[in-house]
Amino acid sequence: MIRPLALAAAVAIAAGAFEPFYFRIFLLNRGRVSANEVALPYSKMPGARELILEVRARTKPGDVIGIAVPFTKWDQGYSYLYTRALYPLTGRVVLPLIDEHDRPRADNLARANVVAAYRCEPHLAGFAVVWRGRDGMLLRRTP
Repeated sequence: MIRPLALAAAVAIAAGAFEPFYFRIFLLNRGRVSANEVALPYSKMPGARELILEVRARTKPGDVIGIAVPFTKWDQGYSYLYTRALYPLTGRVVLPLIDEHDRPRADNLARANVVAAYRCEPHLAGFAVVWRGRDGMLLRRTP
């Protein structure tokens, strides 16, 4: 009597644990899922990914890039874009222009030879706009 009850319990547990997704995963549109996964980290800032990719294409390894955004608070948007720029801009030095305490980092601006600006137009002495897109611009230090 115990053996049939154990078998019934095992079948009930297996039926309860069944997940249809285990089969649906083989039918997913991988291209669409991949595109969604790549865009997900930038979903709170439309156009940010495209801007960072343009900055990558228009700079070279070794460039020192300052990140400018219209947010003046680290926890209210600045850190979001800054941290997302680090990986795509590998090989370049990416510097924040404000710190975790919301203070401007003039020392980082002095080190930067390029500034990537997301949805803002910073007027920085010694920098000229070298590229402008829909969601931002790239400024390069002038000689």
